[in-house]
Amino acid sequence: MVDFKGVKNVLESNLSCFKVHYEELEAQFDTLENTTLSTSSTNLYSSSSTSKGCKRCIDHDMNACATNLTR
Repeated sequence: MVDFKGVKNVLESNLSCFKVHYEELEAQFDTLENTTLSTSSTNLYSSSSTSKGCKRCIDHDMNACATNLTR
């Protein structure tokens, strides 16, 4: 028979660890978001953008990508 109290204790311990990690990640995210928003002077929409896409993906072959995905 399974020791449910032992399993419960292990799960509660894991949950506590996950909560600590989650709170740390939330704090890091908030810090990153605040510094990015306050120091960002660039426009998210590049002036080089066209209706076809940005500089990075304007030459991307979507047909080749679709073909590779179906294989």
